[in-house]
Amino acid sequence: MGWDHRIENDRLVTARDLARLLSVKESTLLAWAAAGKIPMRRVGRFVRFSLRETERWLDRQARQSVRRDGLSWCPACGGPVIEGRCVVCEGTSRTAEGPA
Repeated sequence: MGWDHRIENDRLVTARDLARLLSVKESTLLAWAAAGKIPMRRVGRFVRFSLRETERWLDRQARQSVRRDGLSWCPACGGPVIEGRCVVCEGTSRTAEGPA
């Protein structure tokens, strides 16, 4: 139940892996990390992302998007809209109402 258990339940992934999961460009993800917009960890000189922290971040982004802009979902694909851009299809929309 010690340290190994935490690692197994909170897997760290590379920027490439997380970018694929979020359907965004790796360069976009790294720019978000450099700007402090998405939680990341440094392991030596490498950047890694916690899947658990990323899931929480996505939940917060969806809630904040609703409060800030009145937006939360992309009308094209139903994905979450963060800072005016869909995380899934990278489309921009200012008229999202809810998932399809």
